[in-house]
Amino acid sequence: MNAQPNDAPVIPGEILAICKRKSASILIKGTPGSGKSSLALEIASSFEKTIIVTSGRSANDMKHPLSWLKSQVSWMDVATWFGGDGIANTTLAERVRVLGISEKFPVPLLVFDDLESFMLGLPRADILIQNRLFFEMISAKFAGVKIIISESCDDTGIEACVDCILALHDELLDGRPIRWLEILKIAGARRGRKMYPFTLTGGRFSMGNPIARLDITNAVKWIVSPDPPGSYSTGSEQLDALYKDCLKMGTFNVFEIDPDLPSAMSSFFLSAIINFLHQKRGVIVSVVEGINTILINKREFMLYIDAESLNDYYRLIEEKTGTAGECRPYVIQVAKREKEIFKTFPEVYDALAVKTNFAPILAIMEYTAIDFRNDDFLRDLSTHIKLVKNANIIEVALINAGVDAEIRSLLVGLGDTHVKFKVLDTGVTLFTGQKPWSNHFIIELASKTMPKIKLVEVT
Repeated sequence: MNAQPNDAPVIPGEILAICKRKSASILIKGTPGSGKSSLALEIASSFEKTIIVTSGRSANDMKHPLSWLKSQVSWMDVATWFGGDGIANTTLAERVRVLGISEKFPVPLLVFDDLESFMLGLPRADILIQNRLFFEMISAKFAGVKIIISESCDDTGIEACVDCILALHDELLDGRPIRWLEILKIAGARRGRKMYPFTLTGGRFSMGNPIARLDITNAVKWIVSPDPPGSYSTGSEQLDALYKDCLKMGTFNVFEIDPDLPSAMSSFFLSAIINFLHQKRGVIVSVVEGINTILINKREFMLYIDAESLNDYYRLIEEKTGTAGECRPYVIQVAKREKEIFKTFPEVYDALAVKTNFAPILAIMEYTAIDFRNDDFLRDLSTHIKLVKNANIIEVALINAGVDAEIRSLLVGLGDTHVKFKVLDTGVTLFTGQKPWSNHFIIELASKTMPKIKLVEVT
């Protein structure tokens, strides 16, 4: 097998491990269009040579996106067999004979793209027996890896025989489509349901991966992302293209955060902060953990910003936790965050606005249930949002997805935009627009050497 060309795996490691076994067999099941053939082709890219047995229609469908695999794949089209009369009036033994496979078959991977087409015309009453007989005949003659694709989600008769069973599903998650690869069986492995989200962007199968951590040992100089027309850049061009209204001056943008958000997601927020600071624009941050928050990784942040820019244009408002005072000029401490944040913010804003000649100021503010224990908080929040919407401020309001429903509804109702971050069981983080509405996007790191984000649409 060849090495995968990408750093991030596009196929689960368990499947690639199966493909290294001698005479391994994989059954892929799913409805038409669910991505079965695309998954098989992605597996085929790991082999030097592959033969795909298919029918006339599916052969054309598969060949269209295959320019990247052309030299590695050969085709057997069953529609051309028996003088073009097809296979409907032939026996199973005749079909296997025409395949011409033997122990010396010159490829390591054989793919049957459409089991139902290959078994067309055989008695339906005993099709499960015929399918099993077919598998046994192929296995006896071919020593390489076999992939069998079925459009039936029901029992095919060969489930007990194969080493691996995969099922592809098209489902809805929060009212948006999402694709799942389910591993139903791996011979020799502990039983248990494993689900991986995947995309078919550009016609190619690609498994969603958790966002990678930055390679801070090879950090490079920050590349400023240009502002899109009528808005200000998030530091990541793909995010700018998707959410043109997200960073507009005078907007209150609600980001609903999954409590299980991985620490590597700090790159999402660092991208915008660093891009602003590099253009001598002000940034105000107030999060519950202060300077130690995992949302904005301090160590990674310092790699891309010099001390002068930090002191001049960055302000962190945090609650004082000890008796010692804070000596860093960019840190502003308050005694009680929920009581003093909205009194301190206008003072910090006024000073930064003058210093930056009233360039746009990015504010990243976290709101929690603790904040709302203060009776005056709602009134002060309303005044604060009026300031945001009538000034050169762009606020990103962070709320926990588990926050009280009434608080969530209030903030979302006040927001100009609303997006959700959801962490799946596999560690993949989804970005989903609520206002404006969007499909799910998988959040990935665009560069390992700087915190820029790319979004992969789940299509």
